[in-house]
Amino acid sequence: MGGVQSYFAVEPYVALTANDLSETVMKYYINLASKRLGASIMDASDDFYGAAERLIADQDPAKVPDDEEQEERDGHHNGWQTKRHVERASVAIQLGARGRIYGVDIDTTGFINGAPTTATVECARYHAKGVDMWDTVLDDVAIKPNAHNYFLFRSTDPVYTKARLTVSSGGGVARFRCYGEAVPDWPKRSHRPVNLASAHNGANIICWTDIKQANKPDILIDGGQRAEDGWETPRSRKEPRNDFVVIQLGSPGTLNSIVISTAHFIGNAPQAVSVDGCYSKEENPEYDYGATWHEILREEAINPDAETKFAITTDQVFTHLRLTIHPDGGIQQFSAYGFPCLENQSTSHSPPPSSPDDDNNHSPESLQPSPSIIHPTSLKKKRQRLAAERATAVIKEANAIVQRKRRRS
Repeated sequence: MGGVQSYFAVEPYVALTANDLSETVMKYYINLASKRLGASIMDASDDFYGAAERLIADQDPAKVPDDEEQEERDGHHNGWQTKRHVERASVAIQLGARGRIYGVDIDTTGFINGAPTTATVECARYHAKGVDMWDTVLDDVAIKPNAHNYFLFRSTDPVYTKARLTVSSGGGVARFRCYGEAVPDWPKRSHRPVNLASAHNGANIICWTDIKQANKPDILIDGGQRAEDGWETPRSRKEPRNDFVVIQLGSPGTLNSIVISTAHFIGNAPQAVSVDGCYSKEENPEYDYGATWHEILREEAINPDAETKFAITTDQVFTHLRLTIHPDGGIQQFSAYGFPCLENQSTSHSPPPSSPDDDNNHSPESLQPSPSIIHPTSLKKKRQRLAAERATAVIKEANAIVQRKRRRS
């Protein structure tokens, strides 16, 4: 058993046996290779039977039975597909935002006989001078047909701007997704507020009550074209659901305004929303016993299929916001405009000052300004969670190997 684990330990990645994103730790992060986020195809060596643009589509490909006897015609798949008899083919992708990549999914759904046998993934490091420095993060790994192929990376430090997928021998891939977090390039001085709750600026949804729908950061991404691009909760029955999500901002900051978009939600928009904020050094404030939630926006009515803007007057610094939908319904996008508090503004790591009666005083006007807080160091927590996920994956894979050996013997 130890020998099996040692074998996996030397690899720079862990192959997961999960069948769905929800079964992996990558569900907590955004797809940096998303077209909606702004990703684009830079170059494709061959896309004779299927455009490479399909690789970065946000909609999932339709699932097909895993039956090698079914008819499978070239050019009839929802994905990137090369012509036959191609030794190797590659696609280069400009990521929608520069960021750290924690894992990838090489999705061959729909490709059975037409799937490649191996794949290589390279990523280009961010460089201020614009010079590409490519790292090979997956090197000729085996790929399963008609399946998700999830891989977690052991190194998560580099910041990447591009990715390149190379398959052999030719074939087709439905989707290619790079899961991680955006690393924004904040201006040293800015007189215009920025969206601190944008996925493009590194914001993440880190916990939720609507298990089926809210664990995706769609409401933090611009450009939703339909209701399915947003977040729609189930209907309330006997009692109001009042579902909420907790958002970790891309940077601690002071808020100027909050904007709620209900675009494409006409008969199913919420009656009202409310927003609370806190300062926490933890990725999830639930584990920070010193974090206190303060009311930023009282329960306010919003209009269907419209954008509603709320002015925020407090100078309090927040790291997390909690958006609550009353009693249920759907929104397209949540934006929180303000000014990031950058590291070069202060060397203080202390949270905002609080008074003994903070728990009973939630008025924004009562909060003391503290504009020079730097970003909490929560990256260590993320690495620990990723390490735990990798360890679990290694043990599962090792047990599977042992079981297969026993069956053969």
